[in-house]
Amino acid sequence: MMFIAGFGWGKPVPVDQQQLSRGHTDTALVAVAGPLSNLMFAFLLAIPFKAGILVPASMSLDRVAHVMTGGLSSGAGDILAIVIFFNLLLGVFNLVPLAPLDGSRVLAGFVPPKHISAYNKLQRNGPGILVVVIMLDFALDFGILWGIAGPVVRALTTAATGY
Repeated sequence: MMFIAGFGWGKPVPVDQQQLSRGHTDTALVAVAGPLSNLMFAFLLAIPFKAGILVPASMSLDRVAHVMTGGLSSGAGDILAIVIFFNLLLGVFNLVPLAPLDGSRVLAGFVPPKHISAYNKLQRNGPGILVVVIMLDFALDFGILWGIAGPVVRALTTAATGY
């Protein structure tokens, strides 16, 4: 699906709910592990930038697109900057509170038990809403997702790399 439509997602990691003693709270903690691992990996990879060992030519989205399309003979700094950028982007995007993204299960951990049934019914439409938003974003160049995720990704990029 990624190559046809420009987006896709994997299957959720199976979790044995009987092993979780605090129900939705533990489910939220399990769900946040994926995005958190992306963020931690990006910050770990950013150590050479923070230490001044590597300097990216630019941390802009245009630079990422240019390097990825083979426009430059990329050095280690550029390639590492792209890996950092995409890990930060993936971590932030996965926290969007729409099913099937992890953010929907993280948010479920904060929904009061008496409202969880209504929340779960609402989340059944999450994949459809997500597909429509992504397709509108690409087709009409609305920038909805980047408008939301962009400032967070830029702030995290600056925090991680110093650039």
